[in-house]
This record gives sequence, structure tokens and C-alpha cells, in this order.
Amino acid sequence: PYVTGVGGTRFVDELTLPWNDSNNSNNGSVLGYLPEVSWDDAFQYSTGGGASVLVSKPAWQTGNGVPNDGARDVPDLAFAASPDHDGYLICSHGSCVNGFQDSQSNLDVIGGTSAGAPTFAGLLALVLEQKGPGSRLGNINPNLYSLAQISPNAFHDVAAGTNTVVCQAGSPNCQPSGQMGY
Repeated sequence: PYVTGVGGTRFVDELTLPWNDSNNSNNGSVLGYLPEVSWDDAFQYSTGGGASVLVSKPAWQTGNGVPNDGARDVPDLAFAASPDHDGYLICSHGSCVNGFQDSQSNLDVIGGTSAGAPTFAGLLALVLEQKGPGSRLGNINPNLYSLAQISPNAFHDVAAGTNTVVCQAGSPNCQPSGQMGY
């Protein structure tokens, strides 16, 4: 219950996104928040999440958008996760020779919540660097939920989309439709 659950989102491309026609002096082209839905690319690739049936809601898990269900809800936050829609570009062991492209002009794109968790860990490493040598963060969750209450614009409640996947008929929580999820 004290681990920070990191889920996944997908950027919505069905809308007109706030992009500049060219990059600014910092190579930025986005003009505002990019709308997101929960990550669910297909068959079995989606974010996890939901309400615990074993763990009650911790006192710190409160705020706008947090269900009043008495259960520990996860994820606590989410990062872009779809490798098929604006995934993370990576270089490994000298694989990139032209920007993010390899010698055949291919891109190495990754995604999933397995990319979101290290992204969050990197952000926390920057926080620790700012705090100075010997600093510790401890359980970050109370601070995250407190920050969301103090500065609501720091986070966006992603309440659209699903994380349903196909399930084996008769397995626990498998609906008659042959799917399960939230």
C-alpha cells in the first residue's frame, strides 16, 4: 500500500492538438496540455489499476478525483505509455548515429508502464539532487496527494478510457462479455 503505483496513459490524437508549426529556441513545439486517456492499445496491452479488495484507503489518499470508496486505489499517477502513440525514443550502447535514428534510419521506440516507472524515478532523482547530499524522500505518496490539493493544476485527472482486456471465460472477475478491467 505504500508503493507509488505508476500507470499509463495515451495521448488523444482525435482532437486538434496545441502544436506550433515549428520548434521554439528550446526545441519545444507543444503549446499546452496534451489530452490523455488511460492506456489501452489492444488485446493485452493496457495500464493496470483499480480498487484494492485487501487494503483500505490510506489517510493521505484524498483529493479531487480520488474515489471515496474506502479502498487503496492505484495508480497514484501515470505517464505516457503507448509505444504505438508517442512512445519514448531511446538510444542504447551507441545505437543512435543520427539523432535518435540507427544506421538504417530506424527509431527504437519503447512504452508501457515499464517505461513510466523509471521516468518517475528519474524525476525523483532530480528532486533528491535539488534537496542536496544525504537527503531522503521516504514515502512520496503523502507529498504527491498533498501537492495535488495545494496546486491542482500540477496534475490532470485522466478519467477517460479503459484498461479492459480479454479474459478466459470462467476466470475470476471475467465478465460475460469475455473482458475484464476498469
